Amino acid sequence: MSRRLAAAALAVLLVWLAPQARAQDSQGESPDVRPPVAMTVLASPADARILLQGSSEVGGVAPLELGPQWNGRYSVVVSAPGYATARGALEFPQRGGRPASRSEPPQLTGMMLLRSLNFPGVPDLLSGNSGRGLALLTAGVGGTGAVLRNDLQYRTNHKRTDVVSQDKAYDFQYARERWSIYAGGVWGLSALDYILRPRMRLLQSTPTQVTIGTPRVTRSSVM
Repeated sequence: MSRRLAAAALAVLLVWLAPQARAQDSQGESPDVRPPVAMTVLASPADARILLQGSSEVGGVAPLELGPQWNGRYSVVVSAPGYATARGALEFPQRGGRPASRSEPPQLTGMMLLRSLNFPGVPDLLSGNSGRGLALLTAGVGGTGAVLRNDLQYRTNHKRTDVVSQDKAYDFQYARERWSIYAGGVWGLSALDYILRPRMRLLQSTPTQVTIGTPRVTRSSVM
Protein backbone atom coordinates (compact mmCIF):
# COMPACT_ATOMS: atom_id res chain seq x y z
CA MET A 1 0.00 0.00 0.00
CA SER A 2 2.81 2.39 0.89
CA ARG A 3 4.49 1.69 -2.45
CA ARG A 4 1.32 2.63 -4.34
CA LEU A 5 1.03 5.89 -2.45
CA ALA A 6 4.68 6.75 -3.13
CA ALA A 7 4.29 6.04 -6.84
CA ALA A 8 1.14 8.19 -7.04
CA ALA A 9 2.88 11.03 -5.23
CA LEU A 10 5.85 10.81 -7.61
CA ALA A 11 3.56 10.91 -10.65
CA VAL A 12 1.77 14.03 -9.33
CA LEU A 13 5.13 15.71 -8.67
CA LEU A 14 6.36 14.98 -12.21
CA VAL A 15 3.15 16.35 -13.74
CA TRP A 16 3.52 19.56 -11.70
CA LEU A 17 7.22 20.04 -12.56
CA ALA A 18 6.90 19.48 -16.36
CA PRO A 19 5.18 22.82 -17.26
CA GLN A 20 7.64 24.76 -15.13
CA ALA A 21 10.60 23.07 -16.84
CA ARG A 22 9.19 23.97 -20.27
CA ALA A 23 8.69 27.57 -19.17
CA GLN A 24 12.29 27.80 -18.00
CA ASP A 25 13.50 26.33 -21.28
CA SER A 26 11.51 28.86 -23.29
CA GLN A 27 12.91 31.70 -21.19
CA GLY A 28 16.43 30.45 -21.74
CA GLU A 29 16.09 30.38 -25.55
CA SER A 30 17.68 33.30 -27.39
CA PRO A 31 15.07 35.47 -29.12
CA ASP A 32 15.10 36.06 -32.89
CA VAL A 33 17.03 39.33 -32.96
CA ARG A 34 16.90 41.16 -36.31
CA PRO A 35 19.69 43.57 -37.21
CA PRO A 36 18.80 47.23 -36.65
CA VAL A 37 17.49 49.19 -39.64
CA ALA A 38 19.48 52.38 -40.21
CA MET A 39 18.12 53.40 -43.64
CA THR A 40 14.98 52.61 -45.64
CA VAL A 41 15.13 53.04 -49.42
CA LEU A 42 11.76 53.84 -51.01
CA ALA A 43 10.92 54.30 -54.68
CA SER A 44 8.48 56.03 -57.00
CA PRO A 45 6.58 54.05 -58.21
CA ALA A 46 6.21 52.28 -54.88
CA ASP A 47 6.63 48.76 -56.33
CA ALA A 48 9.82 49.52 -58.27
CA ARG A 49 12.74 47.14 -58.12
CA ILE A 50 15.97 48.61 -56.73
CA LEU A 51 19.52 47.31 -57.15
CA LEU A 52 22.38 48.73 -55.06
CA GLN A 53 25.96 47.82 -55.96
CA GLY A 54 29.10 48.91 -54.15
CA SER A 55 31.13 47.35 -51.35
CA SER A 56 28.01 45.18 -50.88
CA GLU A 57 25.12 44.33 -53.18
CA VAL A 58 21.40 44.09 -52.50
CA GLY A 59 18.34 44.11 -54.71
CA GLY A 60 14.62 43.69 -54.39
CA VAL A 61 11.24 45.38 -54.55
CA ALA A 62 11.03 48.62 -52.56
CA PRO A 63 11.24 49.32 -49.71
CA LEU A 64 14.76 48.08 -48.96
CA GLU A 65 15.90 48.12 -45.34
CA LEU A 66 19.63 48.68 -44.84
CA GLY A 67 21.67 48.18 -41.70
CA PRO A 68 24.18 50.66 -40.19
CA GLN A 69 27.07 49.01 -42.08
CA TRP A 70 25.74 50.40 -45.36
CA ASN A 71 27.76 53.55 -45.99
CA GLY A 72 29.79 54.87 -48.89
CA ARG A 73 29.03 55.25 -52.60
CA TYR A 74 26.70 52.82 -54.38
CA SER A 75 25.48 52.62 -57.96
CA VAL A 76 21.69 52.44 -58.23
CA VAL A 77 19.38 50.89 -60.82
CA VAL A 78 15.62 51.56 -60.55
CA SER A 79 13.14 49.72 -62.77
CA ALA A 80 9.38 49.11 -62.85
CA PRO A 81 6.79 47.99 -65.43
CA GLY A 82 5.75 50.96 -67.56
CA TYR A 83 8.74 53.00 -66.39
CA ALA A 84 12.22 53.52 -67.79
CA THR A 85 15.20 51.79 -66.18
CA ALA A 86 17.05 54.69 -64.55
CA ARG A 87 20.61 54.64 -63.28
CA GLY A 88 22.42 56.81 -60.79
CA ALA A 89 24.60 56.80 -57.68
CA LEU A 90 23.93 57.43 -53.98
CA GLU A 91 26.31 58.30 -51.17
CA PHE A 92 25.27 56.85 -47.81
CA PRO A 93 27.03 58.75 -44.99
CA GLN A 94 27.69 57.53 -41.49
CA ARG A 95 24.64 57.08 -39.31
CA GLY A 96 22.87 60.38 -38.73
CA GLY A 97 23.63 61.92 -42.14
CA ARG A 98 21.42 62.29 -45.18
CA PRO A 99 22.08 60.29 -48.36
CA ALA A 100 23.13 62.42 -51.32
CA SER A 101 23.00 61.91 -55.07
CA ARG A 102 26.40 61.44 -56.73
CA SER A 103 25.13 61.28 -60.31
CA GLU A 104 23.86 63.74 -62.89
CA PRO A 105 20.35 65.10 -62.30
CA PRO A 106 17.58 64.38 -64.83
CA GLN A 107 17.42 67.98 -66.08
CA LEU A 108 19.84 69.26 -68.74
CA THR A 109 22.92 71.02 -67.36
CA GLY A 110 26.00 72.58 -68.91
CA MET A 111 28.27 69.76 -67.71
CA MET A 112 25.91 67.17 -69.14
CA LEU A 113 25.99 68.94 -72.51
CA LEU A 114 29.79 69.04 -72.51
CA ARG A 115 30.02 65.33 -71.65
CA SER A 116 27.57 64.47 -74.42
CA LEU A 117 29.92 66.02 -77.01
CA ASN A 118 32.67 63.54 -76.20
CA PHE A 119 33.72 61.04 -78.86
CA PRO A 120 30.83 58.71 -79.81
CA GLY A 121 30.36 55.92 -77.28
CA VAL A 122 32.75 57.36 -74.68
CA PRO A 123 29.98 58.88 -72.49
CA ASP A 124 28.18 55.51 -72.40
CA LEU A 125 31.36 53.59 -71.57
CA LEU A 126 32.26 55.99 -68.75
CA SER A 127 28.78 55.61 -67.25
CA GLY A 128 28.83 51.80 -67.35
CA ASN A 129 26.59 51.22 -70.41
CA SER A 130 29.15 49.08 -72.23
CA GLY A 131 26.85 47.50 -74.84
CA ARG A 132 25.56 50.72 -76.32
CA GLY A 133 28.93 52.42 -75.79
CA LEU A 134 30.82 49.81 -77.81
CA ALA A 135 28.30 50.02 -80.67
CA LEU A 136 28.55 53.82 -80.90
CA LEU A 137 32.33 53.74 -80.44
CA THR A 138 32.72 51.23 -83.29
CA ALA A 139 30.53 53.35 -85.58
CA GLY A 140 32.40 56.52 -84.61
CA VAL A 141 35.85 55.03 -85.14
CA GLY A 142 34.80 53.50 -88.47
CA GLY A 143 33.29 56.73 -89.75
CA THR A 144 36.20 58.91 -88.64
CA GLY A 145 38.73 56.46 -90.08
CA ALA A 146 36.92 56.44 -93.42
CA VAL A 147 36.94 60.26 -93.52
CA LEU A 148 40.68 60.41 -92.84
CA ARG A 149 41.48 57.66 -95.36
CA ASN A 150 39.47 59.25 -98.17
CA ASP A 151 40.88 62.68 -97.39
CA LEU A 152 44.43 61.33 -97.65
CA GLN A 153 43.66 59.65 -100.96
CA TYR A 154 42.02 62.80 -102.27
CA ARG A 155 45.05 64.97 -101.43
CA THR A 156 47.47 62.45 -102.94
CA ASN A 157 45.62 62.20 -106.26
CA HIS A 158 44.68 65.88 -106.40
CA LYS A 159 48.38 66.83 -106.64
CA ARG A 160 48.77 64.83 -109.85
CA THR A 161 47.85 66.38 -113.15
CA ASP A 162 46.82 63.34 -115.21
CA VAL A 163 43.15 62.72 -115.92
CA VAL A 164 42.95 59.37 -114.11
CA SER A 165 44.34 60.84 -110.87
CA GLN A 166 41.95 63.79 -111.09
CA ASP A 167 39.00 61.41 -111.51
CA LYS A 168 40.16 59.42 -108.50
CA ALA A 169 40.55 62.63 -106.50
CA TYR A 170 36.94 63.55 -107.32
CA ASP A 171 35.74 60.09 -106.24
CA PHE A 172 37.64 60.24 -102.96
CA GLN A 173 36.37 63.77 -102.33
CA TYR A 174 32.80 62.56 -102.84
CA ALA A 175 33.35 59.59 -100.50
CA ARG A 176 34.97 61.85 -97.88
CA GLU A 177 31.94 64.13 -97.83
CA ARG A 178 29.52 61.21 -97.46
CA TRP A 179 31.55 59.63 -94.68
CA SER A 180 31.73 63.03 -92.98
CA ILE A 181 27.92 63.15 -92.93
CA TYR A 182 27.84 59.63 -91.48
CA ALA A 183 30.42 60.38 -88.78
CA GLY A 184 28.61 63.60 -87.86
CA GLY A 185 25.33 61.72 -87.58
CA VAL A 186 26.87 59.10 -85.28
CA TRP A 187 28.38 61.86 -83.13
CA GLY A 188 25.04 63.64 -82.89
CA LEU A 189 23.22 60.39 -82.09
CA SER A 190 25.70 59.64 -79.31
CA ALA A 191 25.20 63.11 -77.80
CA LEU A 192 21.41 62.89 -78.01
CA ASP A 193 21.41 59.40 -76.54
CA TYR A 194 23.46 60.59 -73.56
CA ILE A 195 21.26 63.63 -72.93
CA LEU A 196 17.97 61.68 -73.12
CA ARG A 197 19.14 58.74 -71.00
CA PRO A 198 16.80 57.98 -68.03
CA ARG A 199 18.41 59.20 -64.82
CA MET A 200 17.57 58.48 -61.21
CA ARG A 201 15.70 61.23 -59.34
CA LEU A 202 16.36 61.90 -55.67
CA LEU A 203 12.88 62.78 -54.38
CA GLN A 204 13.42 62.85 -50.61
CA SER A 205 16.32 62.33 -48.22
CA THR A 206 16.40 62.16 -44.41
CA PRO A 207 18.83 60.52 -41.95
CA THR A 208 16.63 57.39 -41.89
CA GLN A 209 14.84 57.34 -45.25
CA VAL A 210 15.54 58.10 -48.89
CA THR A 211 13.14 58.04 -51.84
CA ILE A 212 14.33 57.66 -55.44
CA GLY A 213 12.34 57.68 -58.66
CA THR A 214 12.47 56.71 -62.31
CA PRO A 215 10.64 58.44 -65.20
CA ARG A 216 7.62 56.92 -66.87
CA VAL A 217 8.09 55.58 -70.39
CA THR A 218 6.54 57.96 -72.94
CA ARG A 219 6.26 57.91 -76.73
CA SER A 220 8.92 60.60 -77.07
CA SER A 221 11.35 58.66 -74.87
CA VAL A 222 10.77 55.52 -76.93
CA MET A 223 11.51 57.48 -80.11
